[in-house]
Order: sequence, then C-alpha cells, then structure tokens
Amino acid sequence: MKKEDRVSGPLNVVEIEMIKETQRRYFAEEYDKLSKNQKVGISSKLIKLNPRLDTEGVIRRWQ
Repeated sequence: MKKEDRVSGPLNVVEIEMIKETQRRYFAEEYDKLSKNQKVGISSKLIKLNPRLDTEGVIRRWQ
C-alpha cells in the first residue's frame, strides 16, 4: 500500500468485522480469554501489548 492510499479516521463496520475475524482466526485463544475478561497467557505473542477487547470486540493495546 502506498502512503497516499492510506486513509485516516474511524473504521467502518466492514473494516471492524474484518479485523475481528482475522484476530479470532490468528489469536483464537487470546480472543477467547479476553472475551471472558481474563488475561492472555504468559506465552502469548500479545502479552507485551497488555491487550483488552474494546467495546466493539476488537483486540486493542491497553495502556
């Protein structure tokens, strides 16, 4: 993707659903734990990001 092709701003519904599906596919265990308000396992690749689910169900880095 070229820099001039990038768009900023809020994600639309289709983009959010694509992100959630991809996260569920590649981070199924983490997604399952986060959806139950549990922390991801210590061996997870996401552990350093302190991940949480946002209000739309997208895994996000928590600060």
